[in-house]
Parts: sequence; structure tokens; C-alpha cells
Amino acid sequence: ALVMLSVATTILLAAGKPGWTLAITASLVPLAAIGHLLLIPLFGALGAVLVTTVCAHLGALVAMAAVYALWRIWPPLATVGRSLLICAAAFALTALWPTAGLLLVIKLTGVVVFIGCAFFALGELGARDIAFLRSLAEWRAMPQERSESTS
Repeated sequence: ALVMLSVATTILLAAGKPGWTLAITASLVPLAAIGHLLLIPLFGALGAVLVTTVCAHLGALVAMAAVYALWRIWPPLATVGRSLLICAAAFALTALWPTAGLLLVIKLTGVVVFIGCAFFALGELGARDIAFLRSLAEWRAMPQERSESTS
């Protein structure tokens, strides 16, 4: 939800609507503050997580609705479904694999690789996306040629 909020507000900013972005994000601050004041004393960390999650999802939905109002585009329902499925699997993987220290870096790297592979396996990446990723990999693999061509 936070990634979608970020993407949608970036689209609004690029479209010259900084006021819309401000209205969406600024309205989340008092909502989150009130939610935290009410739920943290009752539920502790779980209350904080709940408020943050609800605010992130609400902000994402409102921001996506604003993008739709401006451009008449909406994420495909199949993409949303696949993303939710992958998100649930990544959450389960992180919750079931308790780690600390250096293993945490390995765990997070593994989860990120899992997410990328899952999007690929579910057909979410198109031919242009794959070509772009390949070009990045090729560009990163040739550091000497890149520095020689700039000199």
C-alpha cells in the first residue's frame, strides 16, 4: 500500500497536481495520530501496525482514485490480485522465518528475490520489462567498458 501511495502521488506530482498530493498525504497525518493515540494504549505494537496499515491502504486508494480522476487509468484487477497474493506469500515467508543480525540481510534479500521471481512466474512482467532488466544487468556487468567510453 505504501508503494502504491508513493507511485500514485508521484504520478500526481508529475502531472502538475502537487496540491492533490498534499491534500491526500497531509490528511493521513491527523488520522494516523488519532488512531495511534486510541489504539496503541489498547493494543500496543499491534495497534500501531493496524493504524499504519489502514492509513497506508486508505491513502493508496484515495491516491489511485485521484490518478483515475485525472488520467482515467486504474491498475488491472488481475495485477492487483497477483500483487496481493505475492504480498501475502512474502508476509508469510518473513513471519515464519525469524532471524536476527546478518541473517536478516540474507532473509530480506531472499524475500526480494522471491517477490521478483513470483511476479515473473505469474506473468506480471512483459517482454519490455524483461528486456529492460536485461539491459540493466548488461550495463552493470561491463564497468570497464563504460569508464573507457567516457574518457
